Amino acid sequence: MKLAPSERSFSRGLDALAEGKKLEALAFFEASIKLEESTPNVARRVRYTSYYGYCLALALGRTRDGLSICRRAAASEFFSPEILLNLARVHLLMSQRREAWDVLMKGLSLDPDHEGLRGELRRMGIRRRPAIPFLERRHPLNKVAGRMSTKRKPVSRK
Repeated sequence: MKLAPSERSFSRGLDALAEGKKLEALAFFEASIKLEESTPNVARRVRYTSYYGYCLALALGRTRDGLSICRRAAASEFFSPEILLNLARVHLLMSQRREAWDVLMKGLSLDPDHEGLRGELRRMGIRRRPAIPFLERRHPLNKVAGRMSTKRKPVSRK
């Protein structure tokens, strides 16, 4: 079966992204969107847009724009774990761990076995409980107590 030009461009974008060629991936995703504009397949266009938003944030540091694009894509295809994964990734690029975690959990509720979502959760790691549980995590006392309770590695002197 022959792939549509937009799918070929999208596939090349995924390959470039996997190889760490962020700008190249961004260009392929943008081309995919342009090639898909005239077709009635909205789901494909939204998928391409989601990756474009993620790459925009990743490659160019335009995190606000990327977040906005990924949010629109997720609102349009709210049942797609792949699109939610890209939204979570942009949240992580913006150091918005709580928002990313919420989006990843939403995605896992749709597909508990999605490797991308599970892998992103593993990379995030697990936060310890706040040192003083009845205070907010951001409370200054919790910050100080947390830092004091963390074991420091001894500095080797040579």
